[in-house]
Amino acid sequence: MRAVMTKVALLLERSKDMDLFVALVSPTMSLSDHPTFALLDLSAPRWRKLIVYIPRPCLRVLSGTSFSRLQVLFGTAMPTNQDDVDTPVNTFQTAPSLRFVSIMSHETCDSLPLPWSRIETYDCNSPNRNQWDGLKKFTALKLLQIASLTHTSFDPSELPQITLPTVTSLRISEFVDHPPRQRSSGFGVPL
Repeated sequence: MRAVMTKVALLLERSKDMDLFVALVSPTMSLSDHPTFALLDLSAPRWRKLIVYIPRPCLRVLSGTSFSRLQVLFGTAMPTNQDDVDTPVNTFQTAPSLRFVSIMSHETCDSLPLPWSRIETYDCNSPNRNQWDGLKKFTALKLLQIASLTHTSFDPSELPQITLPTVTSLRISEFVDHPPRQRSSGFGVPL
């Protein structure tokens, strides 16, 4: 454990003020108890790109952290129980540079508040009614990508019409499970 901490500390020291691309991946175990987590948390103002695939409580631990350079967020927050789903994770709500967000879970604008008015690219899977309604908060959105999985309940005809005047490109994909391979179909519309 000490060797890992030493290596992380050395890498952070050598990188000085450089932008960082960080991946926090641990779908079942909380990383917030790991000694290197504190070192990474201290470097958060330097994070430019972030991949998170961690339990929601671990993501919540990062709340209050400054993400001043964060521009790209790929995220999946794994709920550990129903209370986790009902409690918002405000971790990235004040990330001033955030422009690209890809959320591959059933997060909504209420469960994962982000600086929606600054986001230019949004990628999500299987939007539900809450996610769809949340698109109205995107006032700078240029590219919208929606992926639908067949085992989800995405039916565009059931969703109300919304107007997104700043969107210049739309991509919708549907993934269909057909053994032994997975097929996808989709279309893109430059607007």
